[in-house]
Amino acid sequence: MAAAFVLGAEGVQMGTRLLASSDSPVHGNLKEAVVRADETGTVLLPLDGKRMMRVIRTAAADKIDVSGSFDEGGAALQRVQRLYFDGDMDASVANTGQVAGRIDDLPAAADIIKQMWTGCREVLAATANRLGPGQ
Repeated sequence: MAAAFVLGAEGVQMGTRLLASSDSPVHGNLKEAVVRADETGTVLLPLDGKRMMRVIRTAAADKIDVSGSFDEGGAALQRVQRLYFDGDMDASVANTGQVAGRIDDLPAAADIIKQMWTGCREVLAATANRLGPGQ
């Protein structure tokens, strides 16, 4: 977050991190898949030959990855609600970031935001101290 701000960003995206929070409305099976993911726990899938989509590695994602396209004209995307809210991990593919491999717990969303903001401010303060006073 601090690096993004230093480079000029005005915010950061934390979709996967907030999906994997104790108060997220998605099914526990998906949250646990994120927690169990390692650095190779996501895969890039082609959407339409022009765009890519990063998803958590599941049997459905592996099937699509091998075939190179979504099955049945995008049926996997039509079944996404079964995955997110019913916990059927084979029903579809779940959009997740590469960060999934770094998530190992399910704290409350408010705690995630607080920890990110506190850490960002600490890094920025330490950097300012290291650089010394400006002229």
